[in-house]
Amino acid sequence: MAAERGRRQPAQVDAAYLAYGDRVKVLPYRAPHSGEEGTVRRVQLDGGDLLVTVEFSGGTRENYWEAELKRTAVAPKPHTHQAKW
Repeated sequence: MAAERGRRQPAQVDAAYLAYGDRVKVLPYRAPHSGEEGTVRRVQLDGGDLLVTVEFSGGTRENYWEAELKRTAVAPKPHTHQAKW
């Protein structure tokens, strides 16, 4: 989809990097919380790969490599107030 001038484009769920607040699903079937959805709480670079901390319902947190996760929803961007002069 080409971007049109003056029109907002929908968030791209398959964008390159995961970010804080994104909703993700755990892919490996033998991993803890396999098939469950959680929220990204931390993303850090570890030896050239992204290590992602995901928080699940109940407050439990687990670390996964970025390749082990699939984004299901993009975190909403904070609202910025524009001054009206």
